[in-house]
Amino acid sequence: MKITILGALAALAVLNAPAWSQTQESADAKFAAQDWEGAAADYRALLDSNASNAQNWYNLARSLHQLEDYERARDAYLAAIDAGLQNTLAGAHYHLARIYMQLGDEAAAIKELETLARVGGIPGAFIQSTAEFAPLADNEAFKAVILALLVGRVGRDRCRKRTTVGVEQDIFSAGGLRYS
Repeated sequence: MKITILGALAALAVLNAPAWSQTQESADAKFAAQDWEGAAADYRALLDSNASNAQNWYNLARSLHQLEDYERARDAYLAAIDAGLQNTLAGAHYHLARIYMQLGDEAAAIKELETLARVGGIPGAFIQSTAEFAPLADNEAFKAVILALLVGRVGRDRCRKRTTVGVEQDIFSAGGLRYS
């Protein structure tokens, strides 16, 4: 009896796998084609059955962001981070900061940019040239983030070079943020 039930469950899993795969493929294809509404709908369906997929949360967030659904996009970015997003973590913090600027929350945007400075991955010059951050140009915390990204990048390169010859790492700080 146990074998029959296990066999039936295995058969159901195999039968359901192509549908999930097709939905994932469909969502990814719509995302690549910039069909933001279609991609968002497909990612929502996928997340209904597997809410722990960080990349799907991120892609949902990007789709909603493109649709200018800022509050839902913010929630999806946060869900992606909570689900353990790794390969596009810097992008999530960058886009969250953009969303917060769209929502008029400069303090939250700065917080995300500070987190981005700790995570690294996006050049300070790119952030400076982002239209949403133009109102922050004279903000001291924003300037500190940009400086930290610049110093952090140079600092990480110097640390790598120094550690390869066995010299202790330098520690860089800017605007109250510490980098090693």
